[in-house]
Amino acid sequence: MTFKLKILLLSFCVACLTNCYSQITLPKNLDEAILYFQQNWTKKELDDFKKKSESNAIADLHFGTGLWIRNNWVRGNRDTALTN
Repeated sequence: MTFKLKILLLSFCVACLTNCYSQITLPKNLDEAILYFQQNWTKKELDDFKKKSESNAIADLHFGTGLWIRNNWVRGNRDTALTN
């Protein structure tokens, strides 16, 4: 897969996540944040994540899920309970 195609697919995934989860309830703490992913990720996604080393998980999820968390739970005029 070419680099441009990977970037395009990643952008598409981020856009889909942003649109699909725009009406979520903000988690108030880390336990609620973890519960959100346990309820919204498939069993395969959760199992794949659990099998990754910490460094691979950070690298693989930084620009997808990480940006989504930042944009939907942290940035802007949002409740800061989670970040506190």
